[in-house]
Amino acid sequence: MNKFKKRLQNIGLSYKKEMAILITLNIIILSISVVLFSYIKKPIIFAFLLLIDVGMNFVYLSRYKNMESNMEISLHDEFISLLPFYKTYISNGFNVYKAFQELIPFSSEQLKERIEKMITDIDEDKSIKPYINFAKKFKDNEIEQLLICIYQMVDDGNNEKYVNQFEIIFSKLRDEKYKNIIERKDKSLSSMSVFPLIGSALQIVMITFGILSTIGDMINGI
Repeated sequence: MNKFKKRLQNIGLSYKKEMAILITLNIIILSISVVLFSYIKKPIIFAFLLLIDVGMNFVYLSRYKNMESNMEISLHDEFISLLPFYKTYISNGFNVYKAFQELIPFSSEQLKERIEKMITDIDEDKSIKPYINFAKKFKDNEIEQLLICIYQMVDDGNNEKYVNQFEIIFSKLRDEKYKNIIERKDKSLSSMSVFPLIGSALQIVMITFGILSTIGDMINGI
């Protein structure tokens, strides 16, 4: 499986569908370019439409990175939202391994795969490594500390010291989650103010294009 195909699958997209959309869009734009050029016979129009085609490809392909980023944020927040359930299972006497298994029915498909992978790795490796590997996927030091704390519970049988440590780290993660949600909403509102500027820029480009076309007609007519 090539990297691009795997990347699409990781964010829940169909490789065949994405390729079909991309090829169709390119064919449409290139067909319009050829037809317009055959009638108007102005290279500047053909070049302008090719520029639009390149820009469309760039925008369409670059959206995958945003989707990956949004998915990671979503999985991070989802895992934190499941921690109260995990805490309840631990408090009710479930061992660390069983508590993780109980989270699976409440998890999304992507998070479920990560938890199941960690559980399988724990079966094969009783060291701290499976916990660290799971934590590193979230790219959050607090989650890594939390998983280290959970691993220590395995050795010490839910020692009160580590349960309290779990509570402290969980509280930090929960507070950080709400803080990040507020920051993302503020950032989203701020980005909306850019749209009028983009609209103005497009108007300027179209006016400039119209002026250049008029000048070209005048020169050709002389």
